[in-house]
Amino acid sequence: MTQNQCQNILMIYIEPTPYILGLIETLKQYWEGKIDVLFLSENNSQNWNIQCKNKYKVLSKNSIKKMYQLVSQLSQKKYDCVHVAGWGSISLILLIAISKFKKLFVTIESDTPIPHYTKPWKQIIKRLFYPIIFRLVDLFLPGGKRQAKYIENFGVNSEYIYPVNMTVDVTSIKQYAATLSYDDRLMLRQRYKISEHDVVFLYVGRLETYKGIKDLITSFSHINNESARLLIVGDGTLRSEVEHAAKMNKKIHYVGSLSGSKLMNIYFVSDILTLPSHRDAWGLVINEAMAMELPVIVTDRVGCIEDLVIHHETGLIVPAEEVNELKCAMEYMITASQKRIMMGKNAAQRISDWTLENEAQKMCHAWNQLR
Repeated sequence: MTQNQCQNILMIYIEPTPYILGLIETLKQYWEGKIDVLFLSENNSQNWNIQCKNKYKVLSKNSIKKMYQLVSQLSQKKYDCVHVAGWGSISLILLIAISKFKKLFVTIESDTPIPHYTKPWKQIIKRLFYPIIFRLVDLFLPGGKRQAKYIENFGVNSEYIYPVNMTVDVTSIKQYAATLSYDDRLMLRQRYKISEHDVVFLYVGRLETYKGIKDLITSFSHINNESARLLIVGDGTLRSEVEHAAKMNKKIHYVGSLSGSKLMNIYFVSDILTLPSHRDAWGLVINEAMAMELPVIVTDRVGCIEDLVIHHETGLIVPAEEVNELKCAMEYMITASQKRIMMGKNAAQRISDWTLENEAQKMCHAWNQLR
């Protein structure tokens, strides 16, 4: 195929999320050819409360029927390239193989970094089968540096790897933030009985053990400072424990699940985002927080840190599962107010180019390299 023959692309994603839908819409603005999108499921990782069936097709829950739908889509329409989000299911692996059999280009985007720990038997399986799968792929589009290293770890030459700067709608977030005033911040803080000079830590994400939410609550509870406050946004299996912690400690506020402008308002009233994950493929809340000019505290197992978090410049990096280290980082952010503000400004500057437009352009550039 020559370059201009790669026009029609079929994109396969796991589930519709705000980030994915935003990226797809942006891609359609930049790609000169046609883009069709299929989702393997919906509300897989959490209840996103997104209605998109009128615009995009969500495949059957039945594995056999799902595979039939995928093959039918490939057969009924003429595509030049199949773009898949990862390779973590039998359906995706079979689709990759079928696409190559039909002499189509295959590109993969991935947010998977080198994991902190992998069971020995899993390591053996991956070492045996991943190189076979990866030989069927024309280009890899990892989210960032750690994700690129993971792919290289299985013998893929770097010339076939195009990091695309995984992100959120930074442009819209910054535009919304520009409409908010200091008086808005004070008014919003009053809703949670937070004073003007309180230092507010924020957690946004799943309420699950692997996200480090228990570590965060424990660390915060040991901070002896009257001005410290903790806002927790999200839902999950640990919700009752979080609600109990908020009931026992009046400095902790659990506000439930939020999205859109309500979530942006929570970022706006906060001073620092904390993401104490034991494992996290990327951590898009980091992108959101930095766009809202917040410094961050993250663990060394968050997938985006090599791209976005510079220690003591855009935030602080602490060892995962180390409660005392997390506590010390939070105490530092409370006392070093000028440094905290500076890190927030640096964070906003660093994320300024990490827009959906930039990510879409990088993906289009990669597709245009297909020969």
